[in-house]
Amino acid sequence: MVSQDLLPVRDAFDAIGHKVSSTAIWRYCTAGINGHRLRNWKIGNSRKTTIEEVLKFCEAVGSGSPPPAAAKTSKRHRQQIEAELDRELEPESK
Repeated sequence: MVSQDLLPVRDAFDAIGHKVSSTAIWRYCTAGINGHRLRNWKIGNSRKTTIEEVLKFCEAVGSGSPPPAAAKTSKRHRQQIEAELDRELEPESK
């Protein structure tokens, strides 16, 4: 990877046409979603990644679109969202 490929994480999501909150960025880089973390590098005071890594992350956690952003929701609603994401990630039985 060449250093000019690295972008601030927010810019990498913007480049593929998706707006994400700072909270979501932090979660994607640190805790991840369903065992998938966005590959990133902390350089100075900011986290950097590539557009390719964002696309890989989005594909790993869903249908190629970014995962849901952090929202103020009830515990029950969060559980419903997590169940939906789990169903999307389950392999289809034939």
